[in-house]
Amino acid sequence: MGLEMLASRFLAPYFGTSTYVWATIIGMAMIALSAGYALGGRWADRNPRPSGLYRILFAASLFTFLIPIGRIISRIGYQGAIEISWVGFGVGLFGSLGLFFLPMMLLAAASPYIIRLAAKTVGTVGTTSGRIYAVSTVGSIAGVFLTVFVGMPYVGVVETLLGYGILVLTISALGLRSPLVAVGGGLVIIGVVLAPTQVGGETIFEGESVYNYVRVIESPSGALHLKLNEGIGSQSVYLEDDIYTRGIWDYFLAPLLVNPEARDVLIIGFAGGTVATQYLELSEARIVGVEIDPLVVELSKEYFGVRESDRLRVEVADGRTYLSMHREMFDIVVMDAFNPPTIPFHLATKEFFQLVESRLKENGAIAVNVPRYGEPRHVIDPVCATMEQVFGEVLLVDRRPNIPQLAIAFNGEMELDRFLFLIERKELSVPDRIVSGISRGVEVFDGDRGTILTDNRSPIEILVHNIIFDYAKGEDSVDLG
Repeated sequence: MGLEMLASRFLAPYFGTSTYVWATIIGMAMIALSAGYALGGRWADRNPRPSGLYRILFAASLFTFLIPIGRIISRIGYQGAIEISWVGFGVGLFGSLGLFFLPMMLLAAASPYIIRLAAKTVGTVGTTSGRIYAVSTVGSIAGVFLTVFVGMPYVGVVETLLGYGILVLTISALGLRSPLVAVGGGLVIIGVVLAPTQVGGETIFEGESVYNYVRVIESPSGALHLKLNEGIGSQSVYLEDDIYTRGIWDYFLAPLLVNPEARDVLIIGFAGGTVATQYLELSEARIVGVEIDPLVVELSKEYFGVRESDRLRVEVADGRTYLSMHREMFDIVVMDAFNPPTIPFHLATKEFFQLVESRLKENGAIAVNVPRYGEPRHVIDPVCATMEQVFGEVLLVDRRPNIPQLAIAFNGEMELDRFLFLIERKELSVPDRIVSGISRGVEVFDGDRGTILTDNRSPIEILVHNIIFDYAKGEDSVDLG
């Protein structure tokens, strides 16, 4: 179970953390367990001696040590996803899963082997097997909690893998009483330690949290980029001497241009504080930033210039949970929590937008960064149609040929002409290119299209993955029925 938990973090930088990835990992683990139980029973009957069990454990430890070295396979899958290459993606994904499959299968084979060795008579097989499976289950529980709450956030994925491998290697070496076993395992460990672990770019920080695989990368221009998990796109950008990013973050200024007197702002998906930095510089607003990952909050302060004050408070919480538990009212709600290709479904439903609407002051605004993924509108249309159910008219700021779009809605009437007037009067010292970019790209969302997303039915991951499928097939539409 420890390996299963680690597999999720091992694959996250390359394939994401969607339900599909988790389902694949769990399915792989179940197949490994089934195969291991069947093979372990057969091997135990053929060689019912402790040495056979220890050889299985030794092999499991070696395959565990090989997992980090196999990152090159995962990179092939990552590159395949970028290039829409099914061969590369398949090789990378299933090759990466294979790295975990072998040690998990061998460890599973140990259970029937131990039962075979421990059961002295037919009359004690039931008692013996029950006791062993009970101990095994307790060990699995310990593996889950130690890995998730200690190993991944405080020790690291590779280090935790090494720790489990060394533990199994030590048991096998003591059982076989062979120094060659320990020497062989030590050589593999050295190879793991020397193996490269970074995934491209000038990485100045790389770490694991309970929620994400996190990196801070410095670009050739000197800008710092915050990247989570698969690293498709950046979650924040920081330039020490410039608050403007020339990215989607600049367009989050639209609600502030409409209401430069805004005093209370909520940012869901605070990340590195890019939007907060702009709002603090251009307005007198008090800002509450909500970020679910405590490590990201720490990095925002260490690398992205975030300083909490009487005008900025950063809360570690889920955005929806925060809104549910607090009764504060806001002039503007900025939501930048969609991390393509993984979108939290509970932040895109009708019930969520109703909760936001209840926390907006009169004529307050919500601005949502919605992934575009090229020309298909599979994600934009359902999200905007759902917003429209709650707020009425939704305005879209289109940034072709760039990927994200900005969806803006108001807690009150806001016609397109008035929106343009308020934007173009430019009461804030915002560069003309940002104002003109918003003005040229804004349109009213066509309410005749899009599935309404609810807490009960929100097929957001199907929408995202079908975009990739359609792109690969040369199509641009999907019918959810």
